[in-house]
Amino acid sequence: EDDSRRAMASAKAILDRLEDVNSILAQRGIKLHARIGINRGLIVTGKLAEHDTVTGEALNIAQRLEANAPEDGILISESVFKDTKSTKGTRIVIIKRRFQR
Repeated sequence: EDDSRRAMASAKAILDRLEDVNSILAQRGIKLHARIGINRGLIVTGKLAEHDTVTGEALNIAQRLEANAPEDGILISESVFKDTKSTKGTRIVIIKRRFQR
């Protein structure tokens, strides 16, 4: 539960910092964007061909969420929503359920 809240706080901090960076880059006509997907679950870490590797269903779902997140926004899984819906100061907008098992 705390992991979901910390992930949401980190994602918001990233977007806030990106806003700061964009205010500087605006002078050059540049604007950066980010999409963040947050999921929770088990992952597997290890070495594959001498490279650190992370894999697992939770990671795959997070990647799909990120790909479908609104520009400069955060898209979270149902499990993260359940963990964070009572967090004070969190505004969650439900767009629509896209992923079904």
